[in-house]
Amino acid sequence: MLHRVLQQDYGQIPCMVLAREIGPGAGGLIRYIPFMLRQMYHLAISRVVILDGYCIPVCILSHGPETRVIQLWHAIAAIKKFGYQILDQPGGRSSAAAQALGMHRNYDHVLCCSPAVGEHFRQGFQISEDKLLYMGLPRIDAICRQEQESREEITQRLGIPEDREMILYVPTFRRNRPTDWRKLARAMDPERFVLILKLHELDEQSRARMQQDIAEAAEGGLTVICGDDHSTYQWLHYCDRIITDYSSLGVEASLTDKPLYFYVEDIEEYSREVGLNIDPRKELPGATALTAEEMARLLESPWDPRPQQAFRDKFISVPTEHCTEDLAAFAVGLLKERK
Repeated sequence: MLHRVLQQDYGQIPCMVLAREIGPGAGGLIRYIPFMLRQMYHLAISRVVILDGYCIPVCILSHGPETRVIQLWHAIAAIKKFGYQILDQPGGRSSAAAQALGMHRNYDHVLCCSPAVGEHFRQGFQISEDKLLYMGLPRIDAICRQEQESREEITQRLGIPEDREMILYVPTFRRNRPTDWRKLARAMDPERFVLILKLHELDEQSRARMQQDIAEAAEGGLTVICGDDHSTYQWLHYCDRIITDYSSLGVEASLTDKPLYFYVEDIEEYSREVGLNIDPRKELPGATALTAEEMARLLESPWDPRPQQAFRDKFISVPTEHCTEDLAAFAVGLLKERK
């Protein structure tokens, strides 16, 4: 989205996109080395560099005095701890690796959507307050401007009865164990709800047995649909309600003004392994369940939108219109500033 806006509004400025994932294991890193050489070349000739994650050449190399680095990060908020917040913890990196790889070094600006998020980012990236840039991320536009099928089209194509509510469940990735969504499915009313299951891309353990688990859930009467045919942001618009746990989607989904719930059965264990910046039990206690049965009761109860609105305002306090255009203008302004 950002690249498209830069091309449309500032077409005279050369713009290069370098996006590639490092493969698994040592072999993946070795195969990535030629791509890093390309990155190094373009870093040397670029005046503005924009990231949405950790980039090895950006963080470990020295850059020219005119080069400016903007970190978007890949989430609106950090519900779970990350980066320097969890060094030498079970869910984090070692101090030795962070030092050797210059983890999150050389950033001039880090985008964040509110002072509350800014404090979490300041700790996670280990940066000073003056590097925080309070501005909306392009992913806000991706959520709010989503082009989509109509609800009628999606329900007809998936064979969902009109009287069923679609519940979207988006759990975060658990590094050491699969996601057990079966208890949640068993507790839901099959005559009222359809469960849309959108597992994390890295959750291979849960995916390996997904179809078998879906078939078992169907025997109990509940329709469970694998949501991989559409993006999470598309499902935010198709569904009627959203359930998540420690994913940043818990903040992003508040942009839709649909009922949002947190299912955190393993919150004590997860807090020990990873740690939380945002505890849903404190921020949205009336929409947080520790058991599947408690979640089923919440789904049957009337929903009050006011606590969720306060939650959204706390973690997204910046303007949410034309975020992509604003960021493009800021980046181009850095070019003019540096001549």
